[in-house]
Formats: sequence, structure tokens, C-alpha cells
Amino acid sequence: MKIKINLKNGFLKGSVFGNLGVDGRLTIEERDTKKELLIYFYQEEGVIEVTHNHNKIEKEGLSKKERYAIIETILKEYTTLSKSLLHASASYYLEKYVLIDTTNIERKVPIKRNNKQKDILQEYLDSKSSYNTTSVLFRELKNVYEELNAQKRKIGKEDLIIYIDAKLNYFEKKDLIYFTHNILENLGLSEKVTVNIQKSTSILEIKCN
Repeated sequence: MKIKINLKNGFLKGSVFGNLGVDGRLTIEERDTKKELLIYFYQEEGVIEVTHNHNKIEKEGLSKKERYAIIETILKEYTTLSKSLLHASASYYLEKYVLIDTTNIERKVPIKRNNKQKDILQEYLDSKSSYNTTSVLFRELKNVYEELNAQKRKIGKEDLIIYIDAKLNYFEKKDLIYFTHNILENLGLSEKVTVNIQKSTSILEIKCN
């Protein structure tokens, strides 16, 4: 499956006119099928909306496979260090947004989120689709996520180490630290620890403050 996002107005412009949001076209291609949708990033609401194109309401909403592929594309393209600097999207913290699918319903603006919805990072890491990622960074992040959830009772009480299997570059290491901090934040434990990666060895350290 191939996901492509073409923004009409970039995040730099969108941050100046934040109430208008940032919008663009979203294309989903798989084998001989192609869907052309619209995507909106609403900064004030913390919402990413995927919706129908020019009122051509889809018969069905996004499949789980499509939804997770879109989320992974957004995370890769607009929240990783190198790409977020390129797109000027770093200040949006899009990993904390929720994804709302209105492809098969009549749109109502503004789009609202509720407290039960998971942000896109947590939704992605909770999904089975994240096991199948080809991204080295997100494969390691999935391992970190599972380890932190398994050991969350120990976090903040004792130092933990998590071994990294892949060879990550400078930006990927920074991203892994950043996303790990987000996971800890969702667990309500980020203030209790410091996250670091040893330079000499591939070890992620979760040290008590």
C-alpha cells in the first residue's frame, strides 16, 4: 500500500493562520485501486481529519490497514526530527493528535476530539500493523513500547535498560528518545525518569530522576 500526502499550504504558513488548519490531498494506492481523499490538520483541536473528496462520500470508511498506513506515514513524514524540520511541523507535535475518519459521513466543522480517543502514536503502537513496519526506527520503538508496558511498575523506582537490535543513525536515536518520552508521558511516568542512549553501546537507558 502506498500513501501520498500533498499539502496545499505548508505547516509554516499554517502555524501563522492556525485557526484555518493545514490541508492537503491524500492518495491511497494498492494494486489496481486508488482512493483520492482530503486531509486536514487542525492545530487548536489537535485533530487530523481524513475525509471524502468534493462531497463524494465513500461507501465505507477507512479500513484498519488504510488507517494505520496513514498514521505511519504521518509519523514518519511529519514527526521525526529530520522530516519535521524539513516540513516545519515540529511545533505541531502531531504525534499527540487524534485521527478522525469522516470519509463515509457528512462532515461537520469544526471537528472535535474526545478523551477516549488515543493519539496517533499510541494508536499505532497498540496496533498489530506496527509489527509489520519496514521502518527500523518504528520497529525498535515497538519493542521499547512493549518493554515499557511490561515493566511500568518498575519505572521511576529503579533504572532500566533496553537493548536496541538495529544500528540507528544520529537522527533515529534522537527520534527513539523523543518517542520513548512520549510513551512515558502517556503512562504518566515521564517526570520520574531521564531517557538516554549510550553512545558506545546500543542501549536505551531509563534512569530514575
